[in-house]
Amino acid sequence: MERLTALFHAFEENSDELAGLDPNKAHFAEFANVQERYYSLAARVVNILHAAGASEASTSWSTDEARNDNRSLATVIQKRRIKLPETSLPTFDGKYKGWLSFKNAFNSMIGSQSDLFDVDKLHYLKSALTGKATNKIRILAIDGTNYAKAWQLLERAYEHVASLSALGVSVRSEIMVHILESKLPKSVLERWETTLERDDFSKIDDMYEFQYKSAVCASKRERLRGAESEKGKDESSTKKKRISGPNQCCQLSYFLARSSYFFFDLVHTN
Repeated sequence: MERLTALFHAFEENSDELAGLDPNKAHFAEFANVQERYYSLAARVVNILHAAGASEASTSWSTDEARNDNRSLATVIQKRRIKLPETSLPTFDGKYKGWLSFKNAFNSMIGSQSDLFDVDKLHYLKSALTGKATNKIRILAIDGTNYAKAWQLLERAYEHVASLSALGVSVRSEIMVHILESKLPKSVLERWETTLERDDFSKIDDMYEFQYKSAVCASKRERLRGAESEKGKDESSTKKKRISGPNQCCQLSYFLARSSYFFFDLVHTN
């Protein structure tokens, strides 16, 4: 029946094309005759099929099930014939910016597969790591119990840092600021904290600028303190001179008096 229907549709298309090229009434009459014969024959075929279906109703279910099974099998076979391109295993070289994408891709391809044993997953994980990342789990043997430990080591090393990087925070800069803050004197640290904005991460450039200004102010205070110290020394020296001046005068007067007395005694004796 399907073959007959396909032939009739092809005849319809050819008749339409022929009518466009040669608008002759004979073509229309022939088309009407064939169309009538097709519908009559199609009705007879449908009646025969219905009659056969009624007599074989008892076996129709098994037949339908077999057909469905065959169709399912054919669908599976057809799907298996489609060869998808192989996806290479993601790799991670230890750089923080690539951690999150590697983690998601590896878990999707390997970690979430329930038909793989943990020992196989650990083998895939070790083969996916390169560079510095390899050293993080080098000590772990290929064992099913070490797969979870390997992920814990990697997440401990890269997870928080990668999260900060995703927020736009320079991790090295933040670590340097933290180290410098721990070295500041308490009074300087308190002044530094007053310059920080709320809910903002400390920036290394701001720390450099603060330290530069603090050093300039400290240098000015030191010079001022030195000038005041020199001034104090000068004033002390002047006071000493003022105090020592009369003593010298007294000594000179005493010397002159003694000399006069000696000279007078010498003249009186002679």
